[in-house]
Amino acid sequence: MNLTEPQAGSDLAAVRTKAVPEGDHYRLYGQKIFITWGNHDMTDNVIYLFLARTPDAPEGVRGISLFVVPKFLLNADGSSG
Repeated sequence: MNLTEPQAGSDLAAVRTKAVPEGDHYRLYGQKIFITWGNHDMTDNVIYLFLARTPDAPEGVRGISLFVVPKFLLNADGSSG
């Protein structure tokens, strides 16, 4: 899970990563550290669980959303994009 940020440590209320709507998806902006089980050799494509705030999110932990982010985007036929 990608949750820790350099300025936040274990304080989730201090998360500053932003999730900005872009068409039918979100674009994430920010920096994460200490990504637990981020990459491994069990599969070619992994997903990351990312904590971020949307533009209209309230302050504090209630404003944090969880995003599923693939390492590689897939084409319509299932091949790596």
